Amino acid sequence: MSYVETFTEIFTALNKYKVLCMIIGGTAVGFHGYIRKSTTHDGLVVDKPDLDIWYSPSISNYFNLLNALEEMGFDVGKYRAEQSPRPDKSIFRFNLEACTLDFLPGVTTSTKFREAYLRREKVTRNGVEFSIISLDDLIAEKQMLGREKDLKDIEQLKAIKNKTRPA
Repeated sequence: MSYVETFTEIFTALNKYKVLCMIIGGTAVGFHGYIRKSTTHDGLVVDKPDLDIWYSPSISNYFNLLNALEEMGFDVGKYRAEQSPRPDKSIFRFNLEACTLDFLPGVTTSTKFREAYLRREKVTRNGVEFSIISLDDLIAEKQMLGREKDLKDIEQLKAIKNKTRPA
């Protein structure tokens, strides 16, 4: 399955179960206009894209996410069996044929999901709607991370921001 097909399948399932989430990381950087290959934390280029998704860590949204993951064919039985689920600590990582997929309950900045979600950008591709972290929140997140690749992203994102938005 291609990246576009995988992406469409993921967001179709997330939308079906009304999972509150948004794309962050390198994929968000690309959607905002700076296209680059996915890299490791050390800056080495990797074979396939990395899709990072920040999800709202509320209990109800956590179970919506589990429903969507189950629909996509992932085994979530151990998460459903938890006596005291901790959505704020639950990270889901999947190595798919077309990409690596990470669902994260938080980001490095102190920004709350609800606040960032209100500022998100909505996009529709191939008939599927999805959300992307706002350009300003993405820059703030990259600044907190401070890795070499993040500093390069910030430089490019600020240039895009200055070109597309009046001062």
